[in-house]
Amino acid sequence: MKVSEGQIEELYLFTRKHFVEHYDVQTELVDHLANDIESQWEEYPQRTFSDALNLAFKRFGIYGFQDILEAKSKALNQHYWSAVWTIYKQFFTLPKIIFTTALWCLTYLILRYTPYFNYTLIIVVCLLVLIYIIQVFRINKVVKRRQKETGRKWLYEDVLGRLGGMAGLAGGII
Repeated sequence: MKVSEGQIEELYLFTRKHFVEHYDVQTELVDHLANDIESQWEEYPQRTFSDALNLAFKRFGIYGFQDILEAKSKALNQHYWSAVWTIYKQFFTLPKIIFTTALWCLTYLILRYTPYFNYTLIIVVCLLVLIYIIQVFRINKVVKRRQKETGRKWLYEDVLGRLGGMAGLAGGII
């Protein structure tokens, strides 16, 4: 006997009620629960959906889905950190390192020979920080809008948001 589409939706609601808010983790858990329920129905065809679901959930232990959620978060963290470092390694090749260093030196020299060097430097740094903050807010707005449109919250977006700093920006652009 197969789990129906309506029962699949019930499984999604069940995982949400048990504090699994990320859609990608919910999908993995729903698949696991559906397979467990179907295997129970092969052995005991008279068992109801709710009884089979409760039995399948009890197999997750006292902490329920939290162990799986933590393991998934840890695995995604490792995956995305390695992806961010790969992007940095691809970007910072020898010609780009030389170009970036030359650009910084040229900027420093231009600023150094302007009147009021300290004030000019502070203004430039403040502008760069402001641009960075605007970029972070823009990325967060895009993520929130996508979550509102689809009604789904993805773990990878949360992980990328937690990476922080330039890593979060690089991940948000991907």
